[in-house]
Amino acid sequence: MFTAQTTYEEAQHFYGEMKSRAVQHGRRPEHLLIMPGVVPIIADTLTEAREIESALNELIIPDYALYKLANLLQVPIDDLNLDSFIPVNLPPETHVEGARSRRTLVVELARREKLTVRQLIRRLGGGRGHWTLVGTPDQATDALQHYFEKGAADGFNIMPALLPSGLSTFIEKVVPRLQDRGIFRREYTGSTLRAHYGLPLPTAHS
Repeated sequence: MFTAQTTYEEAQHFYGEMKSRAVQHGRRPEHLLIMPGVVPIIADTLTEAREIESALNELIIPDYALYKLANLLQVPIDDLNLDSFIPVNLPPETHVEGARSRRTLVVELARREKLTVRQLIRRLGGGRGHWTLVGTPDQATDALQHYFEKGAADGFNIMPALLPSGLSTFIEKVVPRLQDRGIFRREYTGSTLRAHYGLPLPTAHS
């Protein structure tokens, strides 16, 4: 499952709920892999990483971001003011067409952290509601290991904010640290995605 959560607590709750549902439907929980999207912004120091994040945020085009946010919330764009909170009376979730879960995630984020529309747009940025991981290689490794070992993820979908540099930095500086800690493979043992994930072939049902 490719998922989007912005905090560890949200990810852990979702992880536990989906694993429980798998058991309720007669499936083994380890055969359902939960893989949140992660936007890594990695640099040698935390200050440098935050500077990169800030520079990327400065590239956001407010008019386009407002248009996308209005579509997600399903409200007229004129109802959104950059320096105000999102509207109180949003259409109920049952009336939403499209990405309901993503819309709910964004609304909860905005209200939980009391973000203005401008701040919300910056928080969403390139991650579009996924976890934006800003820090040094060691900090990134610690955070990913925490999610993996504490019941919030079985793996991750890496979504670099910049390509190819963001991916190269992650591969060169984070992956080796994960390997040294014994939580990421050093070589492949199969030839299919299913094999890489360690999943068996599904049983045919008549």
